[in-house]
Amino acid sequence: MRQTVTSGSATSLQAVPVAVAGKTGTAQFNSNKPPHSWFTGFAPFNNPQIVLTVLIEEGGDQGYAVTAAREFLTQYFNES
Repeated sequence: MRQTVTSGSATSLQAVPVAVAGKTGTAQFNSNKPPHSWFTGFAPFNNPQIVLTVLIEEGGDQGYAVTAAREFLTQYFNES
């Protein structure tokens, strides 16, 4: 899960002030609409304090869920 952030589909999470690990994906539910976009993960990688899952209905590319996770985690750890 850490590799998803360091060299996979969630590299933008490297901007979070702590190490994040997670998994991205999409889930098709209707062939006429964009798939759901999702990210699930935890942080900090070596001493987890928080776990989250982001699901964006009809979000298409998993990048939208990763962006939302990045914003949330950045704010969370900047305020902690």
